[in-house]
Amino acid sequence: HDYAREEADGGAAWASLPAEHRSAIDGLLLARLQAKKSRQWEAADAMRSQLNELGVYVDDGRKVYKLLGKEELSDAYTRDPADDSGVVLNATDEATLVGRL
Repeated sequence: HDYAREEADGGAAWASLPAEHRSAIDGLLLARLQAKKSRQWEAADAMRSQLNELGVYVDDGRKVYKLLGKEELSDAYTRDPADDSGVVLNATDEATLVGRL
């Protein structure tokens, strides 16, 4: 994969993970990137959810990932109220969109 790891703690959190967990994260990042390149959006979203469950936040725009605590991860994305694209979504679609971002 071509994502860089962002470390707020000098790499201590990453180093503390067992090698198999680090390998699984790298494998998911690579598989997700391949799914995105193949336009398999649902598969890529599912892998992003798996990464989130592992405490990994992925920033596609910056091509970085970082380990976060569960409380940090739950607050990792919030929609800017000023971001009014003119698209009106029902509550279910809005929740789905936010969950995928």
